[in-house]
Amino acid sequence: MKYQKYKKNFKDYTMITIGLFIVALSIHVFMIPNDFVTGGVSGLAIVLRNALASVPERYHTLSLLSLKINVSFFFTMSGVMFILNTFLYIIGIILIGFKFGVRTIYSGYMLNLLIFLLQELFPIAGPLMDDKLTQLIILSVMGATGLAIVFKYNASTGGTDITGKILNKFFHIDLGKAVLISDLFIALLALSINGITSFIYGIVGIFLNGLVIDYLLNKFSETKEVIIVSTKSEAIRGFIITALDKGATIYEARGAYTNEQKEIIRTIVTKKDFYKLKSYILSIDTSAFITVNSVHQTFGLGFTDITD
Repeated sequence: MKYQKYKKNFKDYTMITIGLFIVALSIHVFMIPNDFVTGGVSGLAIVLRNALASVPERYHTLSLLSLKINVSFFFTMSGVMFILNTFLYIIGIILIGFKFGVRTIYSGYMLNLLIFLLQELFPIAGPLMDDKLTQLIILSVMGATGLAIVFKYNASTGGTDITGKILNKFFHIDLGKAVLISDLFIALLALSINGITSFIYGIVGIFLNGLVIDYLLNKFSETKEVIIVSTKSEAIRGFIITALDKGATIYEARGAYTNEQKEIIRTIVTKKDFYKLKSYILSIDTSAFITVNSVHQTFGLGFTDITD
């Protein structure tokens, strides 16, 4: 049992890290060079980094007793993100408790680390192309894909999710709206520091991110409801239970045309298992009657844990 738990955790954290790498790559290649402020800690970090750009270099060294400590890292994108993440986690723990969990803390700091490594190992001098809108679309699709993978494995990158939960707890604002308010506030900061162009691109990016994330999460969690009427009902039931390791519900019915008693099987399977089930049914009963519906989310045994 413990082995299965460790195996699942290893798989989950591997997928979360892959998702985070996609997000980090989109931020490094498209977001930072173009100063796109599309909400989140990364967007706020760009605004603050630009605000700190005018700080003279002599203030990048901190004198402590007889030691001189170089703190220029904290004036970079990665440094500002590290400070913001730490601040938000501390505030989150104080105000809402430890509800965001270990995976969110892991994701926030891992994203920070990945961006730092990309900047150090593969520095980019400026935007890859002149067309900013195309880059914004690529950024939104890449970033949303990575975040959708992270969300699928019950994690998040923290940031505005934490501020959203704080607004939800103390002002009773719907969580989705609270996160959107936080992102829009960051976009308004960009307006005051980076100008109107940055603000407009930020607003477009925020809504693009939301649309793509919702679409991908629905696709990732989509299952198939299959209803089967067949003379080989017993064999099909056995295949669903033993080969697919899924459950099924049996209904007794009577055909309107033939007036014969029939057994109807209703089951929920993954998209991959649906093709296996369809092939099996066709191999034993080519006259079977099958209807299929898409189900956006399924909770319970064999699918997403209902407590997630």
